[in-house]
Amino acid sequence: MAAIMKFFGEGASMSKIVSRWFLGFVLLLQLFAFQNCSQFEALNRDMGAGLSSAELSSLENSEDLLPDPGWQSPRLKVHAGKIENFMPKIELPHMELSPYEVSGWSLTQWRKQSYIMPTDMKVGDDRDSVLGTAKYTMKSSSGESEIKMFKHPQNGGFVFELTGRQGWLAHGGGSNVFVSADVRSDRKNTFDGKITLSLESKLVSASAVESVAGANRDGSVVGQYFSGFTVSYEDPTGRLPRTALFIQIHHADTRGRLNSEYRGCYPHNGYQEIVYSNTLAGDHYYAAASGSQDSLSRKQFDVNRYLCEALARDFSCVDDNGTRSNRNFKEYGQNLANWKVGSYYTGLETQAAFGSATVPSTARGTTEMKVQLADIRLTRDKSVIYASCEDYVAQRGQVVPVTPPAAPAVPAVPAAPSAPSVPLPASTPSVPSSTTCSSGNFNNGNQLVEYRCGCGVPTDEGWVAQGNQCYHRWVKDSFFCAAGKKTYFRCDKGNPGQDWVDVGGGCFHLGTQEGCS
Repeated sequence: MAAIMKFFGEGASMSKIVSRWFLGFVLLLQLFAFQNCSQFEALNRDMGAGLSSAELSSLENSEDLLPDPGWQSPRLKVHAGKIENFMPKIELPHMELSPYEVSGWSLTQWRKQSYIMPTDMKVGDDRDSVLGTAKYTMKSSSGESEIKMFKHPQNGGFVFELTGRQGWLAHGGGSNVFVSADVRSDRKNTFDGKITLSLESKLVSASAVESVAGANRDGSVVGQYFSGFTVSYEDPTGRLPRTALFIQIHHADTRGRLNSEYRGCYPHNGYQEIVYSNTLAGDHYYAAASGSQDSLSRKQFDVNRYLCEALARDFSCVDDNGTRSNRNFKEYGQNLANWKVGSYYTGLETQAAFGSATVPSTARGTTEMKVQLADIRLTRDKSVIYASCEDYVAQRGQVVPVTPPAAPAVPAVPAAPSAPSVPLPASTPSVPSSTTCSSGNFNNGNQLVEYRCGCGVPTDEGWVAQGNQCYHRWVKDSFFCAAGKKTYFRCDKGNPGQDWVDVGGGCFHLGTQEGCS
């Protein structure tokens, strides 16, 4: 597993929200082949509640891109963290759920001490105050993950309740439990049509309690709920290189709206892998868990808006040799017919400890998140044509909004020499936006990055413009203070040499007598 993690790239951290395991997995899985599903005629019946007449008219010209509209089948395929030939091993459920056929959706799990297995299914177990008794329940033996399946009270389909607890954060990300599906092969999936995510959801609980000061802030005790898409750019003329982009929409975080935007750019098998995560202005975000008697409610998200927002931003990229450069992808928005959506995933990422790729360290607190999901639909409206992102903006009648990201969190300082084996892998702050001068450091891929915002153009070397009057540069020698002395650290760069101590997780420490505070 460690070798495969390295295959998917180094420097990955909580900053990418989703484990690079999963990003690599969904990229490889863009085969776009799933079983045939029912047509879109019943969409108004299933989705009509709460939609305007204009939205209903738009839906009449739309078609589902994902399989199993309304989630009529509970027979999810199950992934239990295994990799074979660089692909996730999917195991079909070993239970009779007649008359249900195997769904086009999968239960996907990463970095767990134990996994939900098909043989763990129980019937008629557990109750919900609104949905009643669960039809089926599956739990991992460690108690880290659960999925419960309730009958939908209106449309006859199913409601899936996901629970994530504990887990750990390594350089490849946190611990995940998702439901996911690939786009149907018999559907046009290009962004020159209007692509909308619509789902029913309820945040049942969200808790992260630290037992070590700063554990919430440094990202080791955190829970998140989000949706993600894999999209790819294929230029038939070959003028622009092939590009893969991961779009992620934040729905909830135990820290609130901390660091709501993230941008990353990395090499992947000869082309660039770009990560853009945000909650755009006006979109629904759970500031807190719902009330126990609240029902699921429908949320909608304009996926074209997220794509065009990403393509309008600047990215700090790294090539195969580790060289960093500032790039933007504005030209990629000139032909939205060249962009395709390949797959969708949604669920929870939780952690309560640091750790290596396979083993957690001592828990630094407790975390739990629980969400109910139903009738997830990714639709494409063929009556709306967007030639480019400029055309999209013109048709919307407004500028694509730029949501100012939150200020970077200050990494927690270890209080003792027994520092975590993966030092300070906090959620990487997005580019700070400020009209006043501010500066400081934040952690990215277990290396420190220095930032200056609103202070004018730096005159010394190494600074890279990030937009929003901000500049970044990598700190050559990253360190933390332990007992008043500097301890230098380097991660995922190989053994730095004599006197450096291998502390696991690809990290090395070098203790010194240099004072610090």
